[in-house]
Amino acid sequence: MRPLLLSTALLLSLIFGCKKSSDPAANSSCTQANITEKANAYSAAIQTYSNAPTNANCKAVVVAYDNYLAVAQNCSSVTQASVTAIQQARADLAKTCQ
Repeated sequence: MRPLLLSTALLLSLIFGCKKSSDPAANSSCTQANITEKANAYSAAIQTYSNAPTNANCKAVVVAYDNYLAVAQNCSSVTQASVTAIQQARADLAKTCQ
């Protein structure tokens, strides 16, 4: 449960701590709306997993991480340090799901 809370806090810091992109059109998926959508999906998955810590719900959180990372890794408004932290949190959780 503690890693989940840490992961949630980290994700929220990414959402609200993004720097402004100098060229938002550089990557059309890199919009605040898309990042927020992926973060909301992650939050919903983590809440579901917290309420019912099943293997399927754990894997759903990992998928939500993957979906968020697919956008964040190509988004200049998300720092590399933030992406690296999310990747580590995802790897830690993926070990739990096995």
